[in-house]
Amino acid sequence: MPEASGPPRPIDPSSTVDKLKVAEWLNSHWRPDMVQRSCTVCGVTKWTIAEDFAYLSTLGSGGAIQIGGRHFPLVILTCSNCGNTLLFNAIVMGLLPKKPEA
Repeated sequence: MPEASGPPRPIDPSSTVDKLKVAEWLNSHWRPDMVQRSCTVCGVTKWTIAEDFAYLSTLGSGGAIQIGGRHFPLVILTCSNCGNTLLFNAIVMGLLPKKPEA
């Protein structure tokens, strides 16, 4: 899974998740046999794309949180009915560069 090294880069408030690009990516990658794209928990087909990116950090030895350690930028997709949440890697989706900007 592509990751970024170092601390999460500051996200400019104007650089929120591009929902159109997310929708296009999901439409081209969601399995064709899942045309309805229903939630696996409640069966509803209405999803919400979060406005902001999330970052998943890794744990160091002994389970300690590593400030400035490896992290994974994510796009959050949430079922509008039950709250079931899916996370997609924003780098794989092409929404963020792999390496931090200098």
